[in-house]
Amino acid sequence: SRRGFADVLHIEAICAALSDDKSTTNSALKRLRDGAAEPAVSAQILFEVAEIVYDRAQYDWASELYESLTTQKPAETWQPVAFSGLGWSLYEHQKYAEASTAFGKVVAFDPRNELSPEASFMQGEALLKAGKLPQAQAQFATTFETYAPEEPTDENSLNGPFAYARRAGLESARTLKTLKKIEEADRAYQLVLERFPQQPTLDLLLSEWAVMNSNAGRFERSDEIFRQLLKTKPNSTYAASARLSLAESAMEANKLSAARGELQTLLESDATPADLRKRALAHLLRIEITAQNWNAVVRIADDYQSRYPNDSYANDVRFYQAEALLNQSKYTEAGKVLEPLFAKRSESSLKEAVWFPRLWILLAEVSLQTKNYNRVFELSEEMNAVESTESFRYQMQEVVGRAHKNKARFAEAIAAFEAVTKDKFGEKTETAAKSQFLIGETLMLQKKYKDALEAYLKVYVLYQFPQWQAPALFQAGQCDEALMQWSKALTSYEDLLRDFPKSEFAAKAKQRIAEVKQKVK
Repeated sequence: SRRGFADVLHIEAICAALSDDKSTTNSALKRLRDGAAEPAVSAQILFEVAEIVYDRAQYDWASELYESLTTQKPAETWQPVAFSGLGWSLYEHQKYAEASTAFGKVVAFDPRNELSPEASFMQGEALLKAGKLPQAQAQFATTFETYAPEEPTDENSLNGPFAYARRAGLESARTLKTLKKIEEADRAYQLVLERFPQQPTLDLLLSEWAVMNSNAGRFERSDEIFRQLLKTKPNSTYAASARLSLAESAMEANKLSAARGELQTLLESDATPADLRKRALAHLLRIEITAQNWNAVVRIADDYQSRYPNDSYANDVRFYQAEALLNQSKYTEAGKVLEPLFAKRSESSLKEAVWFPRLWILLAEVSLQTKNYNRVFELSEEMNAVESTESFRYQMQEVVGRAHKNKARFAEAIAAFEAVTKDKFGEKTETAAKSQFLIGETLMLQKKYKDALEAYLKVYVLYQFPQWQAPALFQAGQCDEALMQWSKALTSYEDLLRDFPKSEFAAKAKQRIAEVKQKVK
């Protein structure tokens, strides 16, 4: 019978397709089309075979079969299915431009067909793969606007058209980001969030969106989104990264207290990933250095070294720990930390460190404070021979000057201090102000009050560092008193009270004013 013969050809076509026998399969399909089966049956068998061939990754052959299916009747039954299958076959065969055209025909035939949301999205994907980014972005945006809900959906698990709309919205934003249209991408992410506020990967969207803004230098916007992530998904795997980014922004804005709070929260959480914990600890160390919380610097440095003894940042930590110890007047301990670093000064990794030129200076300070003055001079000489230290040598000169002063070599001390004030890198720095003050101190030791007075007044007039201007004015008054220039002494003390009322020398100046006024009378 005709039906029985059609069944045999059906089985033959299926078996041949499963055996990748293209010739036998096509022959059976041709006989079915030529009258062995009703057109509806022939079309159904053609569809089944095309699906089998596609599943067996024979995409070129599958394209031919789906192409044939596009002409089958009725069109409303077969065209969406056929063009969808054709699009997928061409896509998997990496014929992306042709795939985009096929997917587009699904949507063009009937935008409300159940296959259209997927086809609309895949049209954008195919364009993206073809390297046509502007066209791909436009298609993703169209898919989003066509199939996204008109009002925000509270669905947490998205299926059907909404799923493709959400994905299309994200891909639109991502493609705009690739095209470096950051403001447009920002709006695209915002739209996805507005339409799908309860989406299952909300934290991923927020993190990705915030990072894009951060990378584009839009830190205020990035911080706003990261804060939203922490508020809505505090236990997200992206929460630690968000908190670290907020801390880094606060550091950049010099909001050290806010940054410290975020970093300490990270360090106290067991959920913080190891790499972020290490970065948080390093940032916290920098904050305490900036704030000159030397006890905290030493404590954090010990913690860092115990956790990461072989880390690339470990040498930096040791240097800053030594600096903190110096500021605590723990000179011997500082020396013990510095000497191993100094022994490695020829290593390229140390030479690249920002603090490398200061290694000689800190070690010289240790030597000065432990009265090893010859070591100070040796370190200075060696430092002068290291080219990369040129812009820091004025700092070493100041240490050298104090070493000469301590040895009562006053002429050499003054020469060293003057070298600082004339150095092209140091002449306007706080170190220059300090050196000018120390010139006055050295002259004062020699009872050269007139010269000392002139040196102190230069500090007050030439520099803008109150921590040296205030004591310089007080010492100027002392010189005037030694010279019995009572009116001038009174002027110096009154200038000090007027300009630096919160200085520790203000109270001393008040005492001297009372006594000097008696002399003026």
